[in-house]
Amino acid sequence: MRRRLSIWVSVFLSVALLVSGVAMYSYYRSQLLKGVDDRMIRAASNIVAAIAKNPRRFSRDPQRYIFTGTRNEYTSGSVLVQFMSLDGELTARSPGLVNFFLPFSLGEDDVIKDIEIDDGTKLKIYQRLIVIGERKMGYVVVGQPVTQAYHNLEILRNIIIVITVLSVVILGSLISALVSKNVMSNHRRFLSFASHELRTPLAIIIGNADIALKSKNLEDYETAVTVIRDEAEWMKRLVANLLLIFRSQAGSEIIIPSHFDLSELMLEEVGSLKRRFPDKTIDIQLPSTSDCYADPDKIRQVIRNLLDNAAKYSPTGGLISISATTHKSKTSVTVKDNGHGMDPSTQKHIFDAYYRLNYTDIEGAGLGLAIVKSIIDAHHGKIHITSTVGKGTEFRVEFPHSSIRRSRSRQSQRGHLLVTPPLERSPEPEKAPT
Repeated sequence: MRRRLSIWVSVFLSVALLVSGVAMYSYYRSQLLKGVDDRMIRAASNIVAAIAKNPRRFSRDPQRYIFTGTRNEYTSGSVLVQFMSLDGELTARSPGLVNFFLPFSLGEDDVIKDIEIDDGTKLKIYQRLIVIGERKMGYVVVGQPVTQAYHNLEILRNIIIVITVLSVVILGSLISALVSKNVMSNHRRFLSFASHELRTPLAIIIGNADIALKSKNLEDYETAVTVIRDEAEWMKRLVANLLLIFRSQAGSEIIIPSHFDLSELMLEEVGSLKRRFPDKTIDIQLPSTSDCYADPDKIRQVIRNLLDNAAKYSPTGGLISISATTHKSKTSVTVKDNGHGMDPSTQKHIFDAYYRLNYTDIEGAGLGLAIVKSIIDAHHGKIHITSTVGKGTEFRVEFPHSSIRRSRSRQSQRGHLLVTPPLERSPEPEKAPT
C-alpha cells in the first residue's frame, strides 16, 4: 500500500513538474518571439515615418535616403531591411543583405514569416505596404536574425529538463525515505511488542517441555503438553496474522469469492463469542437467510475480529449489537458496543497495524482492526467508524458483490492466502507444579 502510494505521489509530482516546465518554456518562447515581432513592426513603422518626412527624396534614391548618413540599426545589420517596388523589383537594401534577398510576396501586406537561409541563419521577416497619404510607394521588408534566440530557447529547454529530472529524483528519494521511515517505525513497534509478548509463551513452552520430560505423573504430563499446544497455537496465529498484514501492505492480498449464507456464518461466530465472553449481552438482528458473494473465510475473520474487539472493550455485562443487510449488489455488517469509545484523534489511527489504545491494558498486538481493513479493501469495500467517548463505538463494513465477481478468475489463478482466527490468547490451563 505504502509502495503504491509512493509510486503514485512520485508520478503525480513528476507530471506536475513536467507540466510546469512545459508551461514555463512555452511562456518564455512566446515572450521572446513576440519581442522579435514587436521590434520588426516598430522598425517598419519608424521607416515609414522617416519616408513620410520626404517622400520625393525617398522615391529618387531610397538606398541613399535610408542607409547613408548617421549610422543606425539598419546600417549596423541588427535589423535587415529591403525595399520593393509595387511591381516587385528590388529598389534598396541594407548593407547586411549583399549576398541574399529577403523573401517577398507581391500584393501581401503585414505578413510575418519564419525562414532559414543557405548558411543556416534563421530569420523572422515582416512585410508591410508603404502608404504615404493615399499614395502607395512600394513595400518594406524587415528581417530579424533569430538564430541566437532559438539557441537560447534550446538552452532554456535543456535547463528545464535537467531541473525537472533532478526534482523528480530528489522528491522520489524524499518520499521513499519518508515511507521507509514510516515502515521502520512500524517494524520497531512490532519488535518491541514481539520482544515482550513472544518471550512469555516461549518461556512457558520451554518450562512445560522440561516438566513433561521429567514428569512421572500422567496428569501433570498432559497438562504440560496442553499448555505447550495452546502457546504454540497462539504464536502460530500471530505469525499468520503478520503474514496477512505484510501481504496486504505489499498489495498482494488474495480473495477466493463464493456464495454462502452470511446469517448462518454470523450466528456461528456469535455462538463462539458467547462461549468466550459469557458475561456479555448480545443483540442480533439478522435476516433469516442472506446469500452473499465474497470470500467466506475472510468475511468470517472480519466478523470475528469486530465481535472480539467489541467484547474486549465493553464493560462487564456490556451490550454488543450485530446486524446485517444484504442487497443485490452489496452487503453491510454493523457491530456496535457500549464501551469506552474513542476520540477523533484515536479514530484516525485505529486501523494502523500495531496501534494500541493508550488507556487500556488489554493484551494484543494491535493487528485485529488492521486485518479487518485489509480484508475489506481486498473486497473493494469500505469500513466506517462512529464513536463517542463514554458511549461506545460502531463499526460498519460494506463490500460489493459485482467487483469481486469480475475479478474472480484472475484472483483464483493467483492462489489462496492462509486465513487464521484473530490474535486472541485463550485462557491458560493450570500449569503443572514445578
